Amino acid sequence: MIGDSGQPESSNVLSEFFRSPAAWIGILLPLLQYSLRALHNYYPSVPEGVPIWKYFYFWDGKFQLRWSISHAVVGFGYLLSTKLGFSMWFLGLLTTLERAILLHYAIPGTQRVEGIALGSTYLAYQGFGALMVLAASSLWVAREHLRLVWRKVVSGTDEIDDDDEILSYRQAVALLLGSVVVMCVWLHLSGMSWWLAPFLVMITLGVMFGLTRIVAEGGLAVTKAPLYPVDAAIGSVGSSALGHANLGAMGMAFPWGDAMRMTLMAAVINGLRLTEHYVTAFRRRLFFAILIAVVAAATAATVTILLVGYQHGALNLSVWFFGEGAATAPYKFTAHHLTNPTTASWDFFGVAGMGGAAQWLMTLASKRWLWFPIHPIAFPISAMWTTHHLMPSIFIAWLVKSVVLRYGGVTLYRRTRPFFLGLILGHYAAGGLWCVIDGFTGMTGNHLFFW
Repeated sequence: MIGDSGQPESSNVLSEFFRSPAAWIGILLPLLQYSLRALHNYYPSVPEGVPIWKYFYFWDGKFQLRWSISHAVVGFGYLLSTKLGFSMWFLGLLTTLERAILLHYAIPGTQRVEGIALGSTYLAYQGFGALMVLAASSLWVAREHLRLVWRKVVSGTDEIDDDDEILSYRQAVALLLGSVVVMCVWLHLSGMSWWLAPFLVMITLGVMFGLTRIVAEGGLAVTKAPLYPVDAAIGSVGSSALGHANLGAMGMAFPWGDAMRMTLMAAVINGLRLTEHYVTAFRRRLFFAILIAVVAAATAATVTILLVGYQHGALNLSVWFFGEGAATAPYKFTAHHLTNPTTASWDFFGVAGMGGAAQWLMTLASKRWLWFPIHPIAFPISAMWTTHHLMPSIFIAWLVKSVVLRYGGVTLYRRTRPFFLGLILGHYAAGGLWCVIDGFTGMTGNHLFFW
């Protein structure tokens, strides 16, 4: 909240929030539910309470619905526009039906892809095409700003000011170009052909840019790309044209360019949005703070994985992370495409093209017609399992907010908002509390919630 002086009234906001009974009810609800579930894991005689997730199957198992509740997502979903909230769950439901129809007519797709969308290669292609159009349309909308930025870089024009940015535009462009060159050289030295390295980097940056807009505008805590960049490259040129060195180098790109649930780009853009109100001076220092945080996090993660893996034996830890999941994915990818060579996939171009066309039409309709109910940023990830984890929670938030706005207006919405903010705080407070308790007691496998 911004006061009359133009400065954020953070202390007043916090004191007002914690004086609200609705906020404390919101905090206690997930705290009690997750605590009951945690105690059930310690003492099975304690009832578990309401299950956090459950699957329901229809149409001979082809149509699959997942019930899952995340209090934090309900809280974040209440802050979304009703149009975006509706689009998230409606398009998720629509792609579930699309998957069921593809399964019914035995149209799974021909290419094996990683991180598959709802078990269908075609849905992965469709989402990738939509994501690329989303990224391209975002750049097109920003073309005038980007033109002024480039003029600032080249000639130092005063038409645009970069004093409030964490880097000058010249520094930012130089860093971007330098980073792309370093990545391309690194990939080439790892065995990748000189033409494939920039192609893969450009696809990866496009995917990250599209996901960043979805996370920033859609309020999602986590999401994933519908198709990995390496699979898009194979669909474009075929694995038979790449050779063993390219395929091996592409497999090693999994940790940084493929199996990502969150990107640094998305975290930074959310942080920069906060600085507009809460950091009014010395913003250039933020870049070095971000750099320190990245180095510290990467170092801590690497050291932790090595220490824990060697002290306890990696195979004794998470099977997904150390065993048959992420740890072996790069090698399985390479081995599969070496033993199953393919040519360029017309299925990839056709289905991705249709997904991109649908995304373009929805974007045009959303811009031209105020009554159009679908928000285009929801479509690229509508078939992802991460979205389907969050879909029921977003539906609850959308339904409650729609009723509140219709019958109580903005006044009632503002009065109920502390409750939903309390859900967010209580969600993570409960998780943190039981992580500490489990750390002291040595309890393992006490998974309380997803995200």
